[in-house]
Amino acid sequence: MRSTSTESSTQQHELLPYLLDSVRQLIVRYVCLPAPEYADVMALWAAHAHAIAAATTSPRLIFKSPEKASGKTRCLEVLETLVPAPLATVNASVAAVFRLLKEEPTTTLLFDEVDSIFNVKASNQHEELRALLNAGYRRGATVARVVGEGKRMRVERFPVFAATALASIGDLPETVESRAIIVPMRRRTPDEPVEPFRLRNVVLVAEPLREALSAWAYRYEAALERREPQMPAGISDRLADSWEPLLAVAELADEAWTVRARTAAERIAGGHVMDEASLGVQLLADIKACLASDDRVSSINLLAKLNGLEESAWGAWHDGRGMTARDLARRLKPYGIGSRPIRPVGGGEPFKGYQRADFADAWQRYPLPLRQSVSTVTELQAIVPRNRVTAVTVHKRAEAPAPNGNQDWPDDSDLVSLAAVGAPEEME
Repeated sequence: MRSTSTESSTQQHELLPYLLDSVRQLIVRYVCLPAPEYADVMALWAAHAHAIAAATTSPRLIFKSPEKASGKTRCLEVLETLVPAPLATVNASVAAVFRLLKEEPTTTLLFDEVDSIFNVKASNQHEELRALLNAGYRRGATVARVVGEGKRMRVERFPVFAATALASIGDLPETVESRAIIVPMRRRTPDEPVEPFRLRNVVLVAEPLREALSAWAYRYEAALERREPQMPAGISDRLADSWEPLLAVAELADEAWTVRARTAAERIAGGHVMDEASLGVQLLADIKACLASDDRVSSINLLAKLNGLEESAWGAWHDGRGMTARDLARRLKPYGIGSRPIRPVGGGEPFKGYQRADFADAWQRYPLPLRQSVSTVTELQAIVPRNRVTAVTVHKRAEAPAPNGNQDWPDDSDLVSLAAVGAPEEME
């Protein structure tokens, strides 16, 4: 049943806005987050953990950083004082986790150093735990396991639905991150102070908040379960699954928290689409930038542009030699795009390459990160197989107006094009 603005105000716990404010204030005392919206998310997620029985999905909250000492563990420690039945661990027994979730459905999982579970060396050691993290974001999810000994062995299903927060150095598998709200942690600067974390002092403040959240969740579970918050623009499918529980909590609080939650969803989810785009989607976005002024391009010309993008990593592939035509073809094949003989505008010998129209369907189907314009180039030294580049031409913007009023025309004042005759067949 969809909630309406006429729903009785008695269903909005009079203390919930105060509780969320207090939880947020506690969080920012001890952790330095990359933006204020992440503090709102942590407060809403803590409340959601108490009301997990009212949710159909539970977003993983991932604290991720490129280096150690970025505050990830501290975030988990603060949450441990606020959430119900916390299980904080670095390397818990999977059997123990299954048992705890079955005996105490409100158990909140807090996994630190989870990147060690997914690294290549541990690929065969934590398969059950990975299955738990992948499946446990949706209500009703179970994992079947054989229990007992000898003739008493039997198959038993263990529920794995649980509020789960993870701390990781570097990326986690897409199957985990696509079900998550990611908090990109970073090291504090000297002008970003936080209070010393003394557990006994924190508990004195946090325990009353935890008890109050538990009482709120028990009283208003049914009202929360009925909420179907309207998603902000651009948030749908699995992304909506992640944000719905938090938006539902915010709507049950008051208008101010509803606005804050929707703002956080719009800003953070937008960043998620841009920052966490798969390599394939990032490649599609960069190709769109490279083809802003062309309707066709040779494979080698496109590769030169891609490898020259300053903010993309293609040029660093193969120890700095850059992406090859074979790499490009392999990455584009899943999208139904392949190189083919193309006749140059004005005539001449055909070359192997791509047309802008080849990418239209993929650009429409997949949300692209923000466009990266081709960098200004005044000098270019390209190392390509068999010296297939025959000329480099720099066009001034004034000399090359946007064709047909194309708004995607790059903003840079200089554009570079390479006259090429196509890559060798073995490189296509």
